[in-house]
Amino acid sequence: MENNEIHIIFHPTTGGYSGYSQEIDGLNSEAATVEELAAKIQHLVEVRAELPTEIGRTEEAQKLRTSKIIMKED
Repeated sequence: MENNEIHIIFHPTTGGYSGYSQEIDGLNSEAATVEELAAKIQHLVEVRAELPTEIGRTEEAQKLRTSKIIMKED
């Protein structure tokens, strides 16, 4: 994850949109709208930041929390 950016590649599905992160393995979600997808991804990033916080890796956690999420259509 460079420059504090998390790129989310998204595409339409039959039920809305699906997206995944290029930088963080396993970070993916689905939603009815792109805006809802972005919100879900933001929530998942915050959840991902909890573990580094719990084990004292505060810089890593802060970098995740302050990352800019960039949505890119596939």
